[in-house]
Amino acid sequence: GKLGRENSGKRKIEIKINENVDDRLISFLIRCTIIYQKVYEISTLCGAENFFIIFSPIGKHYSFVQPSIKPTAK
Repeated sequence: GKLGRENSGKRKIEIKINENVDDRLISFLIRCTIIYQKVYEISTLCGAENFFIIFSPIGKHYSFVQPSIKPTAK
């Protein structure tokens, strides 16, 4: 049973675009950091070769390559 707990676990959030440009960029940078951490974990824990690139709302690109670009690109 729930034992009187209404929300156990993670809360579900509504996924929609943030209308405020500054808030959108801040949210992007926070989530981008989380994605970088996950890509690094996959590479380290599983020995996976990763190539990750993402473009910010203002067009700046961020990338992560593990172990190097040559074997990953092939």
